[in-house]
Amino acid sequence: MVEHVARAYEYNRAVLHGTASGMAAPRLLRPLICRFLLQPVLRRGRFVPGSKSPEPFRPSATPAAPDVLLERLRAAIEAFETDAGAAGAPAIDHPMFGRLPLADFVRLQEIHTRHHCGQLVPAAA
Repeated sequence: MVEHVARAYEYNRAVLHGTASGMAAPRLLRPLICRFLLQPVLRRGRFVPGSKSPEPFRPSATPAAPDVLLERLRAAIEAFETDAGAAGAPAIDHPMFGRLPLADFVRLQEIHTRHHCGQLVPAAA
């Protein structure tokens, strides 16, 4: 799960820079995807149970060692937060959701991280 969350931060940092590759919806569909998939998540503050991660965010079959993954996650979060704070525009052009206020984009990251928080903290022995 650590790798999954790190990948999401890394990808979304590329979205901030306009360099994200891979997944993209046709421009005509982006407002619909935003309205019916993203807006409910932002309104509820949580994901629908059972929703699947897109392929680029799925962890690899052979993940790295825990200390390596935790450092990757820490670095990805720090870089995303730094770049989001330094963003010069109040909105971004998201490849799936279209034009999106930066505050909503950052909130989506927060909701996603919170969604996985219980999986990121080791269970008590």
